[in-house]
Parts: sequence; C-alpha cells; structure tokens
Amino acid sequence: MFMAKKRIKSYNAVEEKVKKEFFMNEKLKCHCMIHKPYPEIKPAKKDPAFASLLSVPYAGSGGEISSILSYLYGSTVLDGSKNQTVSDVLRYISDVEMHHMNTLAELIFRLGGDPKYAVAQGRRPFTAANMHYSENPAQILKSAVAGEESAIYVYEQLQKATEDENIIAVLERIIEDERLHLGIFRELLGEN
Repeated sequence: MFMAKKRIKSYNAVEEKVKKEFFMNEKLKCHCMIHKPYPEIKPAKKDPAFASLLSVPYAGSGGEISSILSYLYGSTVLDGSKNQTVSDVLRYISDVEMHHMNTLAELIFRLGGDPKYAVAQGRRPFTAANMHYSENPAQILKSAVAGEESAIYVYEQLQKATEDENIIAVLERIIEDERLHLGIFRELLGEN
C-alpha cells in the first residue's frame, strides 16, 4: 500500500511538471505570433506575372522554405541544451513561416500561377546548399535576423509592385509577423 501511495505521489509530481511546462510552452508559443486574422485571399483579377514574382519568397533562395528549414535545424540542434528557449522559439516561428508559405501558395494559385517549388526564370531556386548551418545560438539568431530583414524588404517591394489592395493587405499581414519575429530574434540576441 505504501509503494502505491508513493507511486501516485510521484506520478502527481510528474503530471504537475508536465502541466507547468506545457503552460510555459503555450505562453511562449503565443508570443511568437500575432493574434490577428489574415485577410481572405481574393485578388481582384488573375495576374500570372505577379504570381511569378511571388515565387521568390515562396520557393526562392532565402524565402519561406529556407526560413522554415533553417529554424527547424536550429531548434533541433539546440533542443535539450541550456538554450532551450531559443530552440522553442525557432520551432514556433517555423510554424508561422509554414503558414506564410501556405498563404503564398494559395495567393499564387488564385492569381493564376502554379504553386510548385520552383521560381521564375532567371531567379535562384531554393537549395539546401545555400542554407546557414550552425550550432552556435548567436550565429543561428544572427542568421535569423538577416533572414527576417530580407523577408520584410522583399514583401515591401512586392507591395510596391501591385495595385491590388487584397494582395497588399495579405502581404502586409505577413510583414507584421516578420517584424514580430525580427524583434524576438533581436531580443534573444540582446539587441533590444
């Protein structure tokens, strides 16, 4: 009977620890995203030429797929280390970047393009050879800062290249996430 009570007490302690960690992870996850809906994707008209331009942040070198894979790599190599918070942040932000990729795929399709993982002629497609691989948390974060700054610039240039208010609004919503991520990465680096 004593052993059963001891096991139950031990189980309860583990359960409390898991609940606390889950709550902390959910709280951290909430800080990695903006709690605001994305605009419905309804471009005014088909525009395959603009869809082609969207292939750069969608499937180009340095685009969303590069961010996703880079953040997942960083999260994996830092998991279980003294940099667990950085690992968790990278994983949660990669989830948001996946949402961006899905949003771009839908936008490309609705504009009359084909959302395959390729880029328009003359542009560099994604390749893992161009990815930044490091196990150093500061280097991972510096690379993430550079990637977010580049993404913001690309999305702002795309906004200037269209007059379609829906496309501009969708891109603005993505930019809001990228600015949040930039701030988080800078804070983790101690730049803010």
